[in-house]
Amino acid sequence: AVRLLQWASFLKAAPLLLFAGAGLLLFRDDLPMPGALPPLSALEASALVVFYAFVGFENVMVAAGETRDARRTIPRALVQTIVATAAFYFLIQLAYTAVAPAPRAEAPMIAFGAAIAGAAGAVVMTLTALASLVGNLHSNLLSTPRMTEAMAVQGLLPGWFARIDPRTGTPGNAILFFTVAA
Repeated sequence: AVRLLQWASFLKAAPLLLFAGAGLLLFRDDLPMPGALPPLSALEASALVVFYAFVGFENVMVAAGETRDARRTIPRALVQTIVATAAFYFLIQLAYTAVAPAPRAEAPMIAFGAAIAGAAGAVVMTLTALASLVGNLHSNLLSTPRMTEAMAVQGLLPGWFARIDPRTGTPGNAILFFTVAA
């Protein structure tokens, strides 16, 4: 499960980094200069998009009980994730503004890919979006059953959901139920 999540993360991050690097190289003369802050209404709309982009890191806490040396590992992972994600998104946004694909495109990242590599770039960005969706769904598949198991331990759900697989140490029934339901 973790390997699949790693591959989904790689398949969504690698093309974005590749296209951001290509965009910065190809359009380096068009890099924007810092300007005034946007009006509050545009800032608010942007905040919603940025919030969604960063959401998900908190799910690491759900599996903390299965993590070795969680007191040391979890805070380090959270800080590293926040720093890496901020740098990642800064790079992508900088390249996007340098490339400046079609204004108000309905699918901005696909337009970004097309501006750099034509139809092939649009296809790569579409596949990247699909990899991102698979990673998001798979991440939920890993974290949500842990909440279901915790609710069963507290007596809020039937005890069947709290059964821990002796071989893997994971809430097998909760994972099975969520997988079938999803």
